[in-house]
Amino acid sequence: METNDGRCSPTLGVVVSEKRPTAQVGLELLPMVVSKAKLLPTLVSYVHRRIATILDDITDDAQQFVKAAYLLHERGAYKAFVFATHGLLSAESPQRLEES
Repeated sequence: METNDGRCSPTLGVVVSEKRPTAQVGLELLPMVVSKAKLLPTLVSYVHRRIATILDDITDDAQQFVKAAYLLHERGAYKAFVFATHGLLSAESPQRLEES
């Protein structure tokens, strides 16, 4: 399977580039992590007095979902549902989602 077809992409905040040699001789080649510019959240529809849905492919930390839910609430949505195809939800993430 080709890794550049979109199915194996890293999370939004990080881009893993090709393997580069490390500073010390003899160490294995390691991937270099490069920061990627974060996009601002975009509201694509009118949500006042409506149920909103948030869709994502994978999540580990629910913090971005919580921020999005607060944004939707500020714009008038009375309820928000979160859907992720691969919800890993580590640490307190499930509790954060329930409380938001």
